[in-house]
Amino acid sequence: MPRMGPNSVWNTVSVEDIDDAVNKIEKTEGRVVVPKREIPKQGWIAYCMDTEGNVFGVMKSMPGAMM
Repeated sequence: MPRMGPNSVWNTVSVEDIDDAVNKIEKTEGRVVVPKREIPKQGWIAYCMDTEGNVFGVMKSMPGAMM
């Protein structure tokens, strides 16, 4: 959906494979704005931007992580 104003909410979705998710985002004209990084004892997260300029996160939790 079109971006509405300068402020936005950054939703984060859980994914099975963060590398696969990031690759799919880039293949469909999205882009990574914060590369994958580890959140100690929790998992991995990356922030991306869609073609409308909306930023969102994708996260893969570590097995047994408390979310």
